[in-house]
Amino acid sequence: MGTNFYWRQPACAHCGRADNDLHVGKQSGGWSFLFRGYPHTPGDDGVTSPVGFAVATRADWRRVFDTVPGRLVNEYGATIPDPLAWLAEREPPSSEQVRWEDDQYGRYGGGDWRCPERFRFSPSESS
Repeated sequence: MGTNFYWRQPACAHCGRADNDLHVGKQSGGWSFLFRGYPHTPGDDGVTSPVGFAVATRADWRRVFDTVPGRLVNEYGATIPDPLAWLAEREPPSSEQVRWEDDQYGRYGGGDWRCPERFRFSPSESS
């Protein structure tokens, strides 16, 4: 069991539609924080990130929090008051934690990757 976090963007001023939540990642007991990654390779056959740039590191999430209007919420609707402080509090996994997670989950299964800080990123949303 864990808790998912989302970057909730404001509702559309024209139509009121408010389904623009970006999945930031999931915190589960015993595991390091699993970030959601958004590849960005524009072009005919490319993948376009919903924020217009790749989100593949914690620094990229910092850029999202700094430049994309929104607020950080957990899956229960609670707002995280200082997203940048929250992001800074995420601890990169130790080498031992990385080995344990890789043994449990598999090494970068399902298109997952690790950023230079050793955080795991997944291109798909966690349940």
